[in-house]
Amino acid sequence: CDIACDLEAPSAEQNIHNISGLVLFFSLFISSLIWFFISKRCLGFKWFGWFSLVCSVVAIALLPLMAAAVESGVGFGLYQRLNYGSQVLWLLVFAMVLLRRNMHR
Repeated sequence: CDIACDLEAPSAEQNIHNISGLVLFFSLFISSLIWFFISKRCLGFKWFGWFSLVCSVVAIALLPLMAAAVESGVGFGLYQRLNYGSQVLWLLVFAMVLLRRNMHR
């Protein structure tokens, strides 16, 4: 990330950083949404579907706060980390569910 994440004149590295972040966000967001719909059928866990939905809603709810932080220049990193944290928490729980499921087979 460039110093102060300059959006008006970003470096090539900053552009790669931004695109990578978008790919990460959308891939985890879409994955958690998909698992909201298929969790009960594929895993037999209804709670994981609801957990997936909550993580998706948190990620989306933080986007306006991130946009406002970009405008004000204050707090973007905090909201970005909270957004990322909600998605990584989903991934951690998903991995644990899969590991536990495989251990009980």
